[in-house]
Amino acid sequence: MEDYALQYGEGDSSLMSKVLFKFSISLLLMTVGMVVGALFIPPALASMMPILCLGMLLIAFFARWMQSRRTGEAAAGLSMGFVYVFAALEGVGLYPIVMYYTQTIGANLVLGAGAVTFVLFFGLAIYARKTSRNFLAIGPMLFFGLIALILASIVGLFVQATMLQIAICAGGVFIFSGYVLYDIQTMRTGLMTEDDVPMLVLSLFLDFINLFIYILRLFGFAAAGRD
Repeated sequence: MEDYALQYGEGDSSLMSKVLFKFSISLLLMTVGMVVGALFIPPALASMMPILCLGMLLIAFFARWMQSRRTGEAAAGLSMGFVYVFAALEGVGLYPIVMYYTQTIGANLVLGAGAVTFVLFFGLAIYARKTSRNFLAIGPMLFFGLIALILASIVGLFVQATMLQIAICAGGVFIFSGYVLYDIQTMRTGLMTEDDVPMLVLSLFLDFINLFIYILRLFGFAAAGRD
C-alpha cells in the first residue's frame, strides 16, 4: 500500500464532518428499523434481513464493477439513499438479536454493550482524527485478519467450544476497532471526494454494527460465566 501522508486541511475537515453527520443519520434509521421490526415484522422474517443486506451489498458492488468494465472508467459510487435503506434493514435484522440477548442476559447488559460500543467507536474515531500516527498501513493486515475471522466463524458454526467463540468475538472487536482507525484516517489522505461520502458512511456503519454484535456476544459469555 502506498504511504500516503495524512492531511487535515479545511476541505478534509468538511468532508469528515459531513460523513460523521450522515453516519449519525444512518444510526438513527437503524434505530427506526429496530422499532419497525419490533412492531410489525415477525422475528423469523426479521432474522433474514442481514442476508438481504449482504445480497444488496454484493449486487451493488457487482453493478459497479460491470459499469466500470463497460465504460473503462471508475464507476459511480453508492448513493446515500442506498446506505440509508441498508441501515434501516440492518436495524430490522438487529432487533431479534437484541431481543434474544435481552431475554437471556437482561436489558441492563444489552444497554451496557451498546454504551461500550458508542464509547469505543467514537473514542477511536476522535483519536484517529486527531493523532499524527498513521494507521493507513494496517489496511492489508486488517483485510487478512477479516478473512481469518470469517474462516474462524465458519469453523465456529460446527465447533461450539466456548473459548473458540470468545476468541472469535475478541478478534472481531480488535479487527473492527482497527477498521475504525483506518476508515477515519482514509478521509485525511486528501484523496476522498464528495462522491466517496456514501461509501465512507457505509464503511463506518458496518464497523459500528460489527463492533456492537461482537461486544454484545462477549457480554453474553461473561454473563453465562457468572451463572
